[in-house]
Amino acid sequence: MGKKNSKLKGETVEALMTVTYCKINSEVRRLGGAYGGKITNPMPIAAAAALAAVRLNKPVRIVLDIETNIAMCSGRMPYLVSYEAGFDDTGKIHGLKMHVIANAGYTNTVLSFIEPSHVMHMVKSVYRADNWSVTPGTVTTNQPMSTACRAPGTTNAIAAIEMVMNHVAHQLNKDPWEVRQANFALPTAEVPTPMGTEQDNKVFSMMINEMFDKGDIKQRKAERNAFNKANRWRKRSLALLPMLYPVGTMAKMSALVSIYDNDGTVAVSHGGVEMGQGLNTKVAQVVARELGVPLDQVSVKPNNSLANPGSTVTGGSIGSEWCCMAARSACQQLIERLKPFRAAEGEPQRPWLQVVQMASGKGGVNLSAHCVQAPKPAGYSVLGLTAAEVELDVLTGENRFNRVDLYEDAGQSLSPWVDVGQIEGSFAMGMGLFLTERHRYDPATGQKLTNRAWNYYPPTHKDMPRDFRVKLLKNNKNDIGIFNSKATGEPAVCMSSVCLMALQQAVAAARRDSGHNDWVTINAPSTVEDTQMACQTSAEMFVLS
Repeated sequence: MGKKNSKLKGETVEALMTVTYCKINSEVRRLGGAYGGKITNPMPIAAAAALAAVRLNKPVRIVLDIETNIAMCSGRMPYLVSYEAGFDDTGKIHGLKMHVIANAGYTNTVLSFIEPSHVMHMVKSVYRADNWSVTPGTVTTNQPMSTACRAPGTTNAIAAIEMVMNHVAHQLNKDPWEVRQANFALPTAEVPTPMGTEQDNKVFSMMINEMFDKGDIKQRKAERNAFNKANRWRKRSLALLPMLYPVGTMAKMSALVSIYDNDGTVAVSHGGVEMGQGLNTKVAQVVARELGVPLDQVSVKPNNSLANPGSTVTGGSIGSEWCCMAARSACQQLIERLKPFRAAEGEPQRPWLQVVQMASGKGGVNLSAHCVQAPKPAGYSVLGLTAAEVELDVLTGENRFNRVDLYEDAGQSLSPWVDVGQIEGSFAMGMGLFLTERHRYDPATGQKLTNRAWNYYPPTHKDMPRDFRVKLLKNNKNDIGIFNSKATGEPAVCMSSVCLMALQQAVAAARRDSGHNDWVTINAPSTVEDTQMACQTSAEMFVLS
């Protein structure tokens, strides 16, 4: 029996090795809110299906139940961050040593090396990083390996450096915003554009001025102080968090656009993967705009390996931009082919359908165009600023965010409604990461125990800010992005760590009333239980006077 199994294994491997890429038909219409969760960990599942299909020469379908799916395919890489900082009386950091260790699970993957490097480069954010040393590393444990989740590594980096800023402010008894201001990377003779471009420097200053003006920051801080003085068992805090998110552009995407001469409708297939980020919507809008047809006449077809071979991974929030660029170039090819069949100058314009039918019939024109958008050896910066006001119940650890103001530089947005929705959804996802989503594991086996909504708590509608104000800064140009647009999806996840910073400040206010003036680290996720225990409320404090 053992000999037979060995022979079958050898035959299977040999058969798989003879399958060439041209014989593989891959098609993806959309993913259900995966945001990176389907990037690496489903590979064993796909390999199992492929192996069985090749060996049996039959169709094979594998569908995981939700508990198995969460156990096998999910999980953001956790980090342990330690640091030492030297600073002056203004809060300016003159030296920083930070060690960032990622938990890779039971085995190292390519993500185990890529993600920590993201942390190393992103931790700078909007600050001047003179004499900063950030050392990344990984460890292996008996836990499942993680995957790349939305804003992998970059979210952790922003949270890490902002907690350092809070710590410095606590040591100096200063407002954390004053410490952040003292460390901003302002223009110098050596580095005139530390934020990216001269326009980015202006945008960042404009963000701050508008936030303090329309966000009533000074007035709300005064109201917070009065509230905290009058309330022993409820505390409020207002945290301000700036962000600089560098967007890389080393991606390659393709698009195929086809016009149908029967009714003039248009179909497009692109090389990206729609996972809830509005990619299909933006591509359809670009195609409709370029060809001059109504949006409802454009249909986005599934991505497949015939029309779009060799595209890079959809990630870093630039999939939408690059697919739109490729689709736009394909449309321009079609417009050029249709030019001879349009009306001459001075004559009434021919209807779209008539032009298409003339080109296809008498002209024999190819009404299908394919284009590849190649990588660009340049990137750009996305700037953001968020103010979050939290109210904490000291006795239970329960909290609510009364108001969040989030400003993000989206350049000239391709689709403002889509981008605002993306920012709101990204921020909500980050609130879960920093406040509610605690993973638990079997200590002996490392098996993930939080594998369904009964024991794993993503944020719900009641966790959302009562007053949530999202604004896209207008009219900032971005020559690299299509139509001057910028990425929107991942930066807002990074800004969600403002919730943790606000909660840390509220806990500090509660601790001061208890006589605890020492620094306390608030780890993520800071659940209700964690937050309540951090306040260090004891029975002796409940005395009627």
